[in-house]
Amino acid sequence: EGVHSLQVEATDSLGQVVDSVPATLKVDRRAPRVKVKVSGSTLIVLVVDGARKEVSGVRNSSVHVRFGDGSVAHGHATLKHSYARGGLYTIVVSASDNAGNKRTVRKRVRVP
Repeated sequence: EGVHSLQVEATDSLGQVVDSVPATLKVDRRAPRVKVKVSGSTLIVLVVDGARKEVSGVRNSSVHVRFGDGSVAHGHATLKHSYARGGLYTIVVSASDNAGNKRTVRKRVRVP
């Protein structure tokens, strides 16, 4: 996990040594986090992959949200939805990051 520097040194049978150009390797094994907030009749969904630059970033095209009232949205890491009436809704959010880590979250929210 994190950012690593990688360099290879090779030695042939005559003892000649050659070094590769240093490379940066990012290892990201953490799935994106999903935050859900209700503000009045509006639901805000935020998908984040961490604050550090070691992570690969959320793949916006992978974000899919079912709002529980028949409405769906996708394609953005931040989505807002307004409900026509109050009630209890089950939200389902699926997302991937650029490293291929996936997360699906189901959350029940009460809208006043």
